[in-house]
Amino acid sequence: MFLFGDPRNPSKIGPTEFAALWKCLGEWRGVFERFDRDRSGEIDSAELKDALLSLGYAVPPSVIQVLMSKYNDERGGRGSLNFDSFVECGTIVKGLTEKFKEKDKRYTGSATLTYDDFMLMVIPFVVS
Repeated sequence: MFLFGDPRNPSKIGPTEFAALWKCLGEWRGVFERFDRDRSGEIDSAELKDALLSLGYAVPPSVIQVLMSKYNDERGGRGSLNFDSFVECGTIVKGLTEKFKEKDKRYTGSATLTYDDFMLMVIPFVVS
């Protein structure tokens, strides 16, 4: 909700923000369903990698494994993400990638940043 909030009252959103949020969730749902190939209602690490790649995020296998362990739907017991976990995971990847791109102006895949810059970039995503 922090992406669509009313700056005067961060705990509420209006109709316009709600419509944008609903549309965004529908788009995430479409991606999730396209890559939930077995229609289990969950995606595994290979499906997550493919789904993120379809959104333009070439996430390395080591990072996929960290994401899977963090957002794993433990009820399934097989290392999978349900839709809610997929959206949370995906928005973190999206947000961090956007922040990184601010520092990687030439899109080379590398950037130099200070410790302060790094902390300011990452902390909003890990502290809720």
